[in-house]
Amino acid sequence: MYVHGTTFRDNNNSISRFISLTWGEQKNQKIKPRLSLVPDNNPFQSLLIFSLSKRLLSRTTGPYWPDLTSDLTANILQRLGTLEIVTSACRVCPQWWNICKDPLMWRTIRMCYIRISPYAYVDLWKICCIAFELSCGHLEDIDIKRFCIDDLLKCIADHGSQLRCMRLVNCCLITDKGFGKAMRKLPQLEKVDISYCCLTDVS
Repeated sequence: MYVHGTTFRDNNNSISRFISLTWGEQKNQKIKPRLSLVPDNNPFQSLLIFSLSKRLLSRTTGPYWPDLTSDLTANILQRLGTLEIVTSACRVCPQWWNICKDPLMWRTIRMCYIRISPYAYVDLWKICCIAFELSCGHLEDIDIKRFCIDDLLKCIADHGSQLRCMRLVNCCLITDKGFGKAMRKLPQLEKVDISYCCLTDVS
């Protein structure tokens, strides 16, 4: 499986359970990801969107949702996690879809308080890659817990020319070599917080 210069191994075909993404199958083929859940009649998807809408509505009082300006709606959506935006919020309505495609929505990406089940690691890697691509180089702050690997670090480096802060916690699959290569491609990086990772002084 090839994802914009990044190779992921999927040995159990678990990816398609919750997200359907369009990726290039050939290395020279550039296809942008298509945000969606599969299938459209998936009861889990409906539950996610219903729960998401209920959460947001319970936090706000005042104007009817469609009457809110795009800026205000974007401000509210940014209070959600990256996973919720990519897998649910973008599907609520056309207005939210357009807002979720705005690169400024993706200056901060946080994937740190996620229950791995029912998501496989490879699902989370692909969700991260979608978020990186949507940022269009505006990514400034990223926080990942547990599932980061060298391939994902490469993806961060490819889209993180403006990245200033990075936090990796309990990411035991990253290596000194992969970490070092990524760091050399992040000229604006000011703060790196590494906790419970298997890195040595070499990196």
